[in-house]
Amino acid sequence: MKVLITMRDMRKGSGVASCIMNYYQHSDVGIQFDFLLERYIDNPYQSLIQEKKSKIYYLPKDTGKPNLKNYKYIDNVIKQGHYDAVHVNTTGLNALNILKSARNHNIKKRIYHVHAPWVLYSLKTILRNIIYERPTLRYANKYVACSESAGESVFRSKPYTILRNAIDINKYTFDEFTRIKVRNELGIESKLVVGTVARISEEKNPRFLIDIFSEIRRISKNAFLLWIGDGPLKDDIIKYAGEKLPPNSYFFAGRRDDANLIYSAMDIFILPSKYEGLGLCFIEAQASGLNCYGSDTVPRDVDITPLMHHISLGNTPKEWAERIMMDVNYDFKDQLRHCDERIRRLFDVNEHVTYFNSVYES
Repeated sequence: MKVLITMRDMRKGSGVASCIMNYYQHSDVGIQFDFLLERYIDNPYQSLIQEKKSKIYYLPKDTGKPNLKNYKYIDNVIKQGHYDAVHVNTTGLNALNILKSARNHNIKKRIYHVHAPWVLYSLKTILRNIIYERPTLRYANKYVACSESAGESVFRSKPYTILRNAIDINKYTFDEFTRIKVRNELGIESKLVVGTVARISEEKNPRFLIDIFSEIRRISKNAFLLWIGDGPLKDDIIKYAGEKLPPNSYFFAGRRDDANLIYSAMDIFILPSKYEGLGLCFIEAQASGLNCYGSDTVPRDVDITPLMHHISLGNTPKEWAERIMMDVNYDFKDQLRHCDERIRRLFDVNEHVTYFNSVYES
């Protein structure tokens, strides 16, 4: 079987790329995967892709606006590839064109996979959904979502399958040696480390997170903020942190290949997102034994252990801080040991890879 998977890119830190490539790495040798990406960015999966002899295609123009060169390129890739299925993980015009071309070339399995709910916060996004998303749904014939909230939002009455954003749980298991090593390397040996792993962008609510941490610092002068991730607001948020926080009380580490290890160095995990498709970082953090605090907009699909807590975005940063610090001295790791089986059953890629393959076969 030949499958063409489409994504925005394979950049480090992309939740969509991480989800798909986790499955790809563990997937059935009987399926040949190729990739069609909207833009070229260095990616950490290059050697894996070469090893599996997959092809990568890049659109000529990185644009979501009508572009004849892109449409001809998409149509040619699909025509020449003789694929049995297309698996679309993008939105907008390019997703529409890929599924339309796939139907025109009689590809039987046309999968539309959504990784976030529709966000209708402006006239532009409402019009975009009317113009692109509705016809995209018509050209697809199989619907997949990362969570119930994403599926219900986009697919409405259409039947859809939930494909969890699975991870290799063993990579995230708490390790005391790693904790000591990372904390020593970062010079935070004795700190109360408040961590987050997230793109520094508007939907992650970064200023609010800085405000919460500022209030945590009022309660504990020993608190230290560790942020793993990059994004378009990075410079603005570093400047804002400099205005709100004491020097040497925070560190923006950028994109890291070893985020799975750095979780072990944290004491608390916080991410007050404005919205999430799923919130895979909360699964990773729970697998590491961290007490996690997310907003009330984070899908309840992540509520798999007693470590996960939701706080309303209507609460003040001070109220967030006070709620978080109520648990700071409570050791949840003993509880986590009893929840390990549930985490593996629901989100371990080794448990779900057969289900991933069945998406193309059914």
